[in-house]
Amino acid sequence: MLKLLFLLLTASALMIQSAHGCCLPVSGAAIVVNGDTIRIGDHEIGLQAIDAPEVTQQCNLPSGTWDCSQAAITALTAMTSGQTVHSSGHGWDRSGRMISHCKTDKVADISAKLVASGLAWAEVHRPEYSTYYSEYIALEKKARQRRIGIWQFETQPPWEYRAKVIGVKDTNRP
Repeated sequence: MLKLLFLLLTASALMIQSAHGCCLPVSGAAIVVNGDTIRIGDHEIGLQAIDAPEVTQQCNLPSGTWDCSQAAITALTAMTSGQTVHSSGHGWDRSGRMISHCKTDKVADISAKLVASGLAWAEVHRPEYSTYYSEYIALEKKARQRRIGIWQFETQPPWEYRAKVIGVKDTNRP
């Protein structure tokens, strides 16, 4: 009986969460939090299927480093500034962000543009993003071949940076 009650409560909580904005569209002016996160109103939104450099992360060049995190933030700000951002939520990540496809009237897929610009990694290992794999993988491959952005020189991916510097291990990584 307790097991059935638990299942009913869990199902009810999930339905309530879904009914209150988990996957409902959210639109408005965006505040850029970092290279792959924005805030629209009360909603913190992670851009789907990408991972951008962490806020304190530097990327390597053949001689020295550059602030690749700030480059991603600057690019995301340029894409969203003065625009209405439209977000279609797909669910939540472990840190409580709604994960969404985001676009503006000028940019059809913000995540894709960041990957194509060499300012984010494609999240190819997460099954929930499988719809975007082939497109994002192709965009990342082109950016790598052009050696732009994070692909100018070998750079530590953000999930390794988080594990080493911040102490957060991503359990979804292979």
